Amino acid sequence: MRKLIGVLLVALLVVGIVGVIGCGGTKTKNITIDKDGNKIDVETEDGETKVKTDEGEMTVTSSVTEEEIGVPFYPGAKMDKEAPGMVTKNAKGEVTGAVALWTDDSPSKVIAWYRDKLAGKPNFTEMTATADQALFGYQEGDVAKTVAIGIGTVDNPGKTQIAIASAPGSAMPDLPKP
Repeated sequence: MRKLIGVLLVALLVVGIVGVIGCGGTKTKNITIDKDGNKIDVETEDGETKVKTDEGEMTVTSSVTEEEIGVPFYPGAKMDKEAPGMVTKNAKGEVTGAVALWTDDSPSKVIAWYRDKLAGKPNFTEMTATADQALFGYQEGDVAKTVAIGIGTVDNPGKTQIAIASAPGSAMPDLPKP
């Protein structure tokens, strides 16, 4: 597991470097890390960067879909341009994904919509801090899904922010109901 985390951290560093340099068209770079001899392939095209290692692959893109994440997107929500989505797939075929969305609708409206859509999911858990903040979690098979909702303060100040994540593993722990 540590090896996988180390390789993915180096891959993210490579993605950052490629992003700073700028990428027109398709470019592929092969980089070998001397310590363990791991090979990392980086391919960038049209705003999408793919990183492949022996442990799996990762795609950083500004156009993540509901199908890739496996969680419904709030109707009319827009992708956060400052925080692009990410989808990774390891050698076992397990998919991890995250995306940041925003909308002009009120947090309470977005929270109610997600509560309605997700409440019947297995191991559904809701933590609502205020009328403007909520965290939902549930389990689909071996994949944990989370949705966090709140008011944006940095990228989209005053707008309703929606952060969605999907990853292999357990969902949020069962919490006592109030």
